Amino acid sequence: MNVPEGEVKFVPKQALSPTPQLYDELVSDSMENLAKASIAFAPIRSGFVINDNGCGTGAASAAVVSSIADQTVDITIKGTDINEDALNIYRKNAADGAWPAEAVNMDSNALKYEENTFSFSIGNALLFVLPNDGIDAVKEMYRTLKPGGKAIVNSWAYVPNMPALEAAAKATPPPGTPLPRAGLEKWSEVDFLQSVVEKGGFQTDQVTIHTADVYVTTVELDHYANMLWSFIGGTTSVGWLKSDEENWDQAIKVIKQELKKTDGYKGLPGGRSLLKLKANIAVATNSESIMILEPDQLEIIAGEDAASKRRRQAFTREIESLEAAIKVLRDDLPSLQQTSAEVPSYLLQPRNEKNSAVVCQELRT
Repeated sequence: MNVPEGEVKFVPKQALSPTPQLYDELVSDSMENLAKASIAFAPIRSGFVINDNGCGTGAASAAVVSSIADQTVDITIKGTDINEDALNIYRKNAADGAWPAEAVNMDSNALKYEENTFSFSIGNALLFVLPNDGIDAVKEMYRTLKPGGKAIVNSWAYVPNMPALEAAAKATPPPGTPLPRAGLEKWSEVDFLQSVVEKGGFQTDQVTIHTADVYVTTVELDHYANMLWSFIGGTTSVGWLKSDEENWDQAIKVIKQELKKTDGYKGLPGGRSLLKLKANIAVATNSESIMILEPDQLEIIAGEDAASKRRRQAFTREIESLEAAIKVLRDDLPSLQQTSAEVPSYLLQPRNEKNSAVVCQELRT
């Protein structure tokens, strides 16, 4: 949820109340589409315990569930947020969608879970609304991840809303009034997102950055512009001004005009619109102590399917049998030498798949 920078002292009569329900209507499918684009770079595997950190009403959890084509995949989702109204909607969405999820009121910057709890953690459109650039939240994601677990966080590289909002803010308030959401420009840079993730504890070589196009389908454009200005227009250090009420209609007009100029804009039936956004997506792996993991834990991380597991186990049994045969032959080597028997050279070579096949053939004959 977005929080104003300044204390709310005056609110224009036209401004819509910024409820979780209105927020969902405003963002439409953009949050779920952002989560889908992010998860594509680190697919969900069976056995995952997942933290949807800063879950809101559940866009990322919905994306996680929809990404699983095989309904037999077993996962658990813990949605955490500090907005109880949003969590109540999350719980309803989880019940309606039969998500394997529960919602817990918990601060992203101070999770109450133990270390090594989660296989996967996602902070969807989270970091840039938190204090300290979300670094404390990333630290908590790192702390609660199991060795080998993955964290995904993202930010907007380009949002067509912001130029439209800035144009409205410049056209209507008195000169010198701060722009809403000033300072968010840094999040458009991939290097900044990388630095935040590294400051959260992840090693440089364990972080990869991706970019992706994300599309959002808006409601009727006039209503969309009113929601956008209601949510963002007063989020400056000075809050809403009396002049914002007087110039409301002008601000809405400017927003609609500017949105139509953006790259990827497309008008849809019913006055709706298609907007194109660009996202920066960071995938980070907690590589700490990964070598202490048990085979079944490594399977979950690697996403080994049942057929691959059976083939691997069969090959492992074959190798073990061959090693036992080689040991027997080596133990008998002195007596074989005494009887001038020739010992095949491959029995003395380091074991590999090729040599094992030779031994197997020799044993058969």
